[in-house]
Formats: sequence, C-alpha cells, structure tokens
Amino acid sequence: MTDLLSINHPLTIVTLLSEGEHVPPIDFFGIPIMPMRIKTFYFVIIVLVIVDLIQSKYQKKIIKLEQVEENGTSNNEHE
Repeated sequence: MTDLLSINHPLTIVTLLSEGEHVPPIDFFGIPIMPMRIKTFYFVIIVLVIVDLIQSKYQKKIIKLEQVEENGTSNNEHE
C-alpha cells in the first residue's frame, strides 16, 4: 500500500496531474489531461485499497502454502 502513496508511483503522478482543476488544461506528450471529478478520484482510491488488501491476503496465503510444502518435503527427505 505504501507503494501507491509514493511520488514515484505512476498512479500517484497521474492523480496529481489530473487534480489541478484550477489550472488550465495540460498537454502531456500531446495528450490533454483533463481534471478528474472528485467522485471518480475517491472511487479509484477505494478500488486500489480493496485490490491491495485482497492481494496482500492472497500473497500471505501463498507464502504459508510454500512454507508448508517446504516443511513437508524436508520431513519426507529425512525419513
């Protein structure tokens, strides 16, 4: 989750660029960047948090399964 809050993360840069409602439209490599609506901004943030939570739970499950497999194979080798 801390990666998403980093200034080097691409989504953070896009969000910062699109939040400038008070600034005239910006062109980025010839593509206009339009201001993002606040509802869209919060929707994206909520989706990112949910995906991060699901991913971290899944990653913990995979790590746990790998440890069980590692312990299971090491026990079988000693027998």
